[in-house]
Amino acid sequence: MMKSMQMDHWVTPHQAAEIMKVSLNEVLQLIANRDLKATHLGSSTIPYIHKDELARYQASKKE
Repeated sequence: MMKSMQMDHWVTPHQAAEIMKVSLNEVLQLIANRDLKATHLGSSTIPYIHKDELARYQASKKE
C-alpha cells in the first residue's frame, strides 16, 4: 500500500508528455539535455519524473 502511495508522486515520460501537451520525443529530449530531471526507480528501465520537478519546469517556462 505504501509503495503505491509513493508512486502517485511520479510520472512516466508518456504521462509527462500528456500533461505538458508536447510529444514524447520532446520530453525525452528534455531529459537527455538535463532540462528535466528524471530517475530510475528500483530496477525499472523507465525514467520517472517527480511531479514537483515537472511543475518546476513548467513554471520556469511560463516566466
